[in-house]
Parts: sequence; C-alpha cells; structure tokens
Amino acid sequence: MSESNKPVKHFRAGRLEIAIWENKVEIDKVMITTYTCTMKKTIKVNDEWKETNSLFTNELPIAVMLMHNAYSWIYIERKNNNN
Repeated sequence: MSESNKPVKHFRAGRLEIAIWENKVEIDKVMITTYTCTMKKTIKVNDEWKETNSLFTNELPIAVMLMHNAYSWIYIERKNNNN
C-alpha cells in the first residue's frame, strides 16, 4: 500500500477509531487540501476480530468525542496551512 493510501491522522478510544484522510483537489487551477473521515468499531465474533460501523447507544458519546478531536485536528491543519 502506498503512503497516499494511509490516513494522515487517527484517533482511537476503546473499540472505536476515526481516521482522517487527506485529499488534494484542483479548483480554479489552485490546489486545495480537503479532508474526509471514516469511523469504525472493532468487534470480536467467534474468536475472530471484525470491523463494523454500527454503534450502540452508549458508544455515541465516544463517537462524538472522536469526531470533535478529528474536527479540531483538521481545523488546526487548515489554519497552519492557510487553507
């Protein structure tokens, strides 16, 4: 896997993880950096680890915290890079 296919940052809390992906796009001949996020939960099913994006109600505050951390990181990156 190439470096460009890896997240630029990730945050984890327990079984939940949010990854931040950097994307370069050209708009009006200017390169702009955009970010997308993916969230996953790791679960164990029959002694095998799997990933899902389904959350229980009690996991929602943790997901919100991770999203806040991701947003804060992106905000700082944009501010530092004048984007």
